[in-house]
Amino acid sequence: TTTDEKISKFLERGASSSEDRFNIIKTIKDNTKHIQTGILIIPTIPGLTDSDENLNGLVKNAKLARADFILFGGGMSLRDMQAIWFLKQFHKQYPHLMEKYQKLYQFEYDPNNYLGTYNPEGSYTAGIYKKISQLCEKYNIPIRMKRFIPKDYRRVNYIIAEKLLNEAYMQQNQNMQWKNKFWAAQNIQNLRLSIVHHYRNDTLQKISNITGEIKEFVESTCDALKDTDMECTDLNDWF
Repeated sequence: TTTDEKISKFLERGASSSEDRFNIIKTIKDNTKHIQTGILIIPTIPGLTDSDENLNGLVKNAKLARADFILFGGGMSLRDMQAIWFLKQFHKQYPHLMEKYQKLYQFEYDPNNYLGTYNPEGSYTAGIYKKISQLCEKYNIPIRMKRFIPKDYRRVNYIIAEKLLNEAYMQQNQNMQWKNKFWAAQNIQNLRLSIVHHYRNDTLQKISNITGEIKEFVESTCDALKDTDMECTDLNDWF
């Protein structure tokens, strides 16, 4: 969550330092060729770990450690006893930030009760996603783990689905329309034959959610990959 060890000790007492964690990534990358490594910036703590300096430090150090991906979330969630415990500790250590929290989570501080929201306001969360996304682009680090791509009839299906799922993930995080791409990806990766078969036979429209720009993307990808697609296109060819 942070490269600031003082803040880290407050948030995660007894946990390894961020330096140790980055060194673990380096060790894995130095000694293996096939294991993916990455960091999870989850959650982002308002007022403590959401600064441009801290987020840039996390992504930059991940790049230097040769991490393969970065997963991230928005602001920290708060509820019930967890919220009461955290806010008590937070109020003791960072009382000057309580006003910010009361606005973000819509509550009046009471050390014995919490009636605020589960997540901070949407504009805050969208801003965090935008910041980290831009940093990942700057340092050329993927925002999700690279998925396994099989060599059988599912190959092109999975390549297309991965792209659509990544876009849906980013759009969801930015409060944009995302469900159509998400379900298009699910339907494509669950096909029992290669989507190239549908492309060649002009039957893409039979797959749910494959319309408009999604259909155009699928067509262009199939066109680019069709010459290298496996000869086998049907599930039955593999059994």
